[in-house]
Amino acid sequence: MHGSGERGLSLARRGLHGEAAAHFERAIGIDPDDAASYVALGHARAAEGRDAEAGDGYGKAIEVGSGTAAWFALSSVRIDRAARMRHRLGGVSAHLGMAGVLFRAGRHEEALKHYREATALDGGSAGAHAGAGRMLSILGQWEEAVPAYREAIGIDPRSAEARRGLPHALSMTGRGAEAQREYERAAGLDPAGRDRARRPNGWGA
Repeated sequence: MHGSGERGLSLARRGLHGEAAAHFERAIGIDPDDAASYVALGHARAAEGRDAEAGDGYGKAIEVGSGTAAWFALSSVRIDRAARMRHRLGGVSAHLGMAGVLFRAGRHEEALKHYREATALDGGSAGAHAGAGRMLSILGQWEEAVPAYREAIGIDPRSAEARRGLPHALSMTGRGAEAQREYERAAGLDPAGRDRARRPNGWGA
């Protein structure tokens, strides 16, 4: 990311998302193939509640990132591990951002696709697995939601979204005793949620 992008990140950290977006756009003007700046622009627009523009930013990041991935695959040039890692994590952020935009628009099947793309890029992203579990739950695909939530918890045992979603998904698949054990575990991690743990239906995904 170029200097303009770095200044944009500094402004975004201070909550100045509109000003940050202007710097990210400037960085994109300097380097139209900088996927990180598109992701950052998407985040800034999402923070402003401008989801249509956020989706444009994430979509462009995914497009640019796909081209970079193809170049990595075909290039005879040795690409260092750090560069590959930055590229992969940038792709994860773009897919997670796009999934959020689609979720807020009620486009759950499309959001699920992006959560799955994120898990394919980084199987260690608890947020991606938990997000997939949530979309599967909303779509009524409870059996598939269970392993997605379990994967998220395996990565991050304190994942609030997965801890809430797993017992509800288990309950919906008829595994009441197992669901109750998960409610108790979740209540232990979140004492404020103890009453909800006694009322399984209050833990919707």
